[in-house]
Amino acid sequence: MVGGDADRFVIGGPPNRVWDLTSDSGRLARRLLAEEHLTLLVPLRQGTDRPAWLQPAVKDNWVLL
Repeated sequence: MVGGDADRFVIGGPPNRVWDLTSDSGRLARRLLAEEHLTLLVPLRQGTDRPAWLQPAVKDNWVLL
């Protein structure tokens, strides 16, 4: 991965710019992904800059993580 993309979109980092979730829902999503290793279907904010590696998991402004 290119350093910039990898650093900006880590689980503990600022995905809130990309995910269309409230702050409480964002915290829960990060915890479920990191601690419980669950797969989540998350809505994305429209018009946000997304890393190229995320694009294969995006459809209709939702992402499978």
